[in-house]
Amino acid sequence: MTSIPDAFSALPEFSAQDELLRLEPVARTVESNVPNPVAQVIVDLPQLHLDRVFDYEVPEEYADIEVGVRVRVELGGRTVDGFVIGRCCETLIGSPLRPIKRVVSPVPVLTPAILALARAVSARQSAPVANSLRLAIPQRHARAERKLLDTDTPVQKTAPADYADQQTPMDSVKWRNYAGGVATLNHLAQGRAISGVVQLRAIDTFIDLLIPAVEATLRSGKTAVVVVPTERAARKVSAEVARALSIPVATFLSHDSHPQRYTEFLRALTGRARVVVGTRHSAWAPVTNLGALFLFDDQHAAFAEPRSPYIHTRDLLSLRAAQENAAFLTFNYGPSVYMAQRVQDGGAYILPVLGQSRASTPQVFSAASFAYEGSALSRLPSSVFTVVRAGLERGHVLIVVPKAGYIPAVACAHCRAMATCSQCNGPLSISRPDAPARCDRCGASEQAFICRECSHTVLRPVRIGSARTAQEIGRAMRGVPIYLAGAITGEISNEEHGIVVATPGAEPGVEGGYAAAVILDAGYMLRSTSIDSESYFLRALAHVAARVRPRADQGQLLIVGDVPAELVAVAQKWEFGKWSTQALEERAELALSPAAVWIQVTGDQRSLREFISITRGFAKEAGITPDNTLVHVLGLGVQSLVPGMEVIGPTPNKNGDYVLYLRFDRVRREELTALVDRAHREASARRVDPLRVKVGVSI
Repeated sequence: MTSIPDAFSALPEFSAQDELLRLEPVARTVESNVPNPVAQVIVDLPQLHLDRVFDYEVPEEYADIEVGVRVRVELGGRTVDGFVIGRCCETLIGSPLRPIKRVVSPVPVLTPAILALARAVSARQSAPVANSLRLAIPQRHARAERKLLDTDTPVQKTAPADYADQQTPMDSVKWRNYAGGVATLNHLAQGRAISGVVQLRAIDTFIDLLIPAVEATLRSGKTAVVVVPTERAARKVSAEVARALSIPVATFLSHDSHPQRYTEFLRALTGRARVVVGTRHSAWAPVTNLGALFLFDDQHAAFAEPRSPYIHTRDLLSLRAAQENAAFLTFNYGPSVYMAQRVQDGGAYILPVLGQSRASTPQVFSAASFAYEGSALSRLPSSVFTVVRAGLERGHVLIVVPKAGYIPAVACAHCRAMATCSQCNGPLSISRPDAPARCDRCGASEQAFICRECSHTVLRPVRIGSARTAQEIGRAMRGVPIYLAGAITGEISNEEHGIVVATPGAEPGVEGGYAAAVILDAGYMLRSTSIDSESYFLRALAHVAARVRPRADQGQLLIVGDVPAELVAVAQKWEFGKWSTQALEERAELALSPAAVWIQVTGDQRSLREFISITRGFAKEAGITPDNTLVHVLGLGVQSLVPGMEVIGPTPNKNGDYVLYLRFDRVRREELTALVDRAHREASARRVDPLRVKVGVSI
């Protein structure tokens, strides 16, 4: 049993220092020739204890500045950026106010709606408002600003006449295939704040259903924001929406140049574009009169925000829909336990009409002739070549493998121990035929491998990458064109049927769909400690199935690997919504996300002790009596911190710090997150460092 570190064996007592004499601040009127001379400013600083509003005096030269403009102010001896969020004539500061140093731009780039959203995110994620505003508002580009604002393009704050007719019922051939689909369009056209999860049929595309939904939203006189996971998808969706509806569309892409990003931001802000399409950060688009938010493939890894406030895009859009009374629709091929939670909270599943799901999918089956996954005999059983050869007679065939590269993982051929670098202990891989093993961490070549466990010198592949798979298939299917995803520079010709080898998520489309597809080494996709491993596997499987022709056109999907039969059955029946609901029920029993809120706290021994002590102290002040029966609050395992909140850990991480988790039921999210946030802010003011708090993690 692992012993408890001595530094965690006792917690210091915390209590707020009582002042001998508490003087409440008194408001005073600031005398000035400027109307409302007090500017209330949020400064752009990451320190949580500075996450508040500061008062500054408005000089006469800036008397006309509007709320929402970006300014430069002095704080603590340095000059920082900030945003004016209000103007008044009174302040609680007894000393003379510092003046605003400079107005960066007269354009009010911070709207009231985005400020309210940033504050909601701050409270939910225990993060400074400034961190959210940094994601929402790009840095100013003066030349791009002048160029856009000097044009004569009319600004549309309301819907064009073509879209202002709410009396004509909406209809769509594609939406008729979904239960409640046409009703959903009419709700959007009437401006209703509906919430739904659309389970896409395999033969439908996101764009097929999106365009009528955006058109319906525009008919209501409102605006729409569309969020997709990749820049490639964003460019395609933006172009298709603009072409189909003959409207300007703002496209938010993080890798665009600075002038382009700021120009697109201003187009949305000024109403020059009433539809915004983009990647993760487009969820913050400053459109006015928001009508609907659309999200595609919420399980995609690109939607997890890697920086503070660490909020997932689906949670951000959910908050925004509630804040602005807007509709929120997500579209998925595969399952999403998190959206199942949203359905349980009052949303609705919009599913294909009975019988439509199975008819729209290819024939899905698993290979029966394999010994065990990873062996030379089982990786390419005879059923693979049967499906591939039959598919090539009808069209292109897709082969999907979990990893890119040649041989992305190797092991000792004698003892099967994973091969690691002799210099840094990093994992080894082989990048091409006849190349030596190379470390993925430090890049050193392992010219003479010696196993650390048994001293043998021969390597064997553990995983086969897409490049090696293409080589193996090419040898077995001589004369057949082989295309490796990532190396394809143009369109795949339909004149000669070939085999496309790709990794999950990188499958190129072909006209008319693939005649057949094979997923090799499928069991590797399930080999993860993440609670989302099965969900990610089914998502990948569903996206591959959506690339293949339906069973009516003899489309086939073969799964090769150690995959449970019940997961294969979910794909065969296309019952991802049902599976998500069942998975949510199982997680609720185990107090796992999203049924429970998990907060990750990282720091050294001292900072974690202080943070937990502060949390307990504030709990007492709030009337929540901590559990004092514990000898060691920071022990190993699961223990009660305060009633309703458990502390799990701590355990050391690879960086030398410790990680612990706080867990509580989601029905108490607002109350207990506020307690953690208050403790986090107090710890920041006390300079407790290192300390990082991430709210809403999924383990």
